[in-house]
Amino acid sequence: MSVTTGNDAPLAFYGEHEFLQGSTLINGFEVCGFSARGPHKETDNEDSGLAMPYGPDGLVLAVADGAGGLPAGRKASNTLLQAFAETLPEALADDTPMRVAIISAIEEGNRRIQA
Repeated sequence: MSVTTGNDAPLAFYGEHEFLQGSTLINGFEVCGFSARGPHKETDNEDSGLAMPYGPDGLVLAVADGAGGLPAGRKASNTLLQAFAETLPEALADDTPMRVAIISAIEEGNRRIQA
């Protein structure tokens, strides 16, 4: 699957396809991503990736490894990055510093995974 988004639009890969690639322009940076199942692996691609703007100058890049065939690895990696995609815009609206927002997104993703 190939994805190209417009200026400052997030680029998200959720481990649902064997092969993923895409690109976007975020705050003046061209961001490209690629994910594929290993050629000798029998399990599905479980990895996820996200690139999204954080304010007029910030860029957040996140990758979640699906843990290579462990139970619910794909769900865990997807859940973590969905937490990023949902919580970072809220944090930005509240003028939360990027570092704090990222740590909070990790904690929220972990909470969702453990639920």
